[in-house]
Amino acid sequence: MSQTFTLKLATDNLSHDAKEIGVTTEQLLQIKVEVTAYISQQAENECLDNEGLKDNATNACLKLNYEIKLPKKALAESLQWSLWQQNNVAFDDYLWEQTCLECFISMSANRYIEINANPDGRYALYQFENYRQPATLPPVALLQPGSNLRAQIHWLDAHSTQRAIPTDTTHTNMIKTDNYNYRRSLCLPLAQLPYPLAINDKTLIHPCVILYFDQVALYFAPAHAAPADFHQRQHWSVFSHSKH
Repeated sequence: MSQTFTLKLATDNLSHDAKEIGVTTEQLLQIKVEVTAYISQQAENECLDNEGLKDNATNACLKLNYEIKLPKKALAESLQWSLWQQNNVAFDDYLWEQTCLECFISMSANRYIEINANPDGRYALYQFENYRQPATLPPVALLQPGSNLRAQIHWLDAHSTQRAIPTDTTHTNMIKTDNYNYRRSLCLPLAQLPYPLAINDKTLIHPCVILYFDQVALYFAPAHAAPADFHQRQHWSVFSHSKH
């Protein structure tokens, strides 16, 4: 089984954002963003590693599937959504300054990790001891246990989940469909974490997405602080996990 989160748009600046993008507030509210999360025993040959090879290890991992549906062509035309490319797959900071797929996870009262991923393949993982602490920019990178290597994510079939644009058949990686759909899937091998990720009934999770339409950022999460702040853990959800 899996847990699916329906993400809501932060409405602090809804009228202003709609005007800047050139659509109505109703059309912004029609944007659908869903994230499905579950813990899986990573199957052989399922994940692409960061050198384009297959990861043959069988390890528990957190899988995150992101799906965005836009109601209007004008939104699709202005959305910053880069095509995934293998040579882009690497750690990179400040990904929240562009369209960014995110997830926050906490196993304790204070400590938590943050996942950032750009649709083009770049990613970052950060660790915090408390709310936005340490307060460095960029944040402190999450390291693999017993090493100075940064933790990594793996992309799942990213080459086959490019954006889908109806009526556009000029690109082989675009699929004709009735909706403006965008998808990405990734996994985080749990063995990389520097402290045990004992997923239990106290684990909190907060999948979220930043979508940039030209220079306008829209923030999506299951619940929001006001103003929007993904780090506010009182808005996070208990992770109802299960093996898949």
